[in-house]
Amino acid sequence: LRQDVRKGMEYEQRIERLIQSQRPGILRDRLEDTAGQLTDWVANIFALASRLDAYKQDGLLARERAAVPKEVENLEARLKLESNEQIRQQMSEVLAGKRTQLEALQALHTRMHQAQLQMDQSLTALATVYSQVRLVDAQDIASGQTERLRADIQEQVNRLNDLVASINDVYNYRTEGLG
Repeated sequence: LRQDVRKGMEYEQRIERLIQSQRPGILRDRLEDTAGQLTDWVANIFALASRLDAYKQDGLLARERAAVPKEVENLEARLKLESNEQIRQQMSEVLAGKRTQLEALQALHTRMHQAQLQMDQSLTALATVYSQVRLVDAQDIASGQTERLRADIQEQVNRLNDLVASINDVYNYRTEGLG
């Protein structure tokens, strides 16, 4: 993940250098406005990588992802065999809690997998932007293409903002929920 962040920062620096090498004028001004969003983009890639790294390093979550499905299965089997109604009631309550925990673990795992894919996609998009800015260096492009480039960058920044916020919500819930 650190390598991904470094790659993102390298693209950002190269894009900024290419833009600074443009002749002063409207095109350069538009590209500079667009490049201002790159800092947010790379910051979001960094935030995403940090969350992914924390998730991957969390041994407790890894153990829980392995143990809880088995615990649910065992509780279900024991519940079927239990004849005492009071114990069945308690087991049902424990089972409901374990199912909720399992759903939360699965949702977090899915979200983190999506985060990894989004980060990969964002780095690919950043590489594409770099190529497009290199193209600007080789030829003048119409302002419509510059606007599309700006819109593409803004879309990536917004996507990453949303994903980082949703992961923060999950982690904040997890931390606050544990007391």
